Amino acid sequence: MTTDPVITVSPAGKTKLAMPQAIWQDAGAGFESARFAGEEMFLRAEQTPAGETFRLAYLCFEASGFVSLGAAKAYAPQFAQHVLHRMAVWAEHNYEGDV
Repeated sequence: MTTDPVITVSPAGKTKLAMPQAIWQDAGAGFESARFAGEEMFLRAEQTPAGETFRLAYLCFEASGFVSLGAAKAYAPQFAQHVLHRMAVWAEHNYEGDV
């Protein structure tokens, strides 16, 4: 390709991005969800030997061990940024190793 491609948001992407972002909602079955950059992030409580902790899941990544719901929600935007950055680096370097 001799010229830069034209990159646009697809109609499906526009729909996702038009939805409320970073607003937590009950997703049923003990989960909450919110959208970050158009993609759903999930939050759930889990029981551990040390007590209840909270886990975030976004795209194919997880962050766990939050001691409160508020702490997990406060970290969610930073987690989304970390995930998207990591994916961008992997795409640039054609990542094929261990995660």
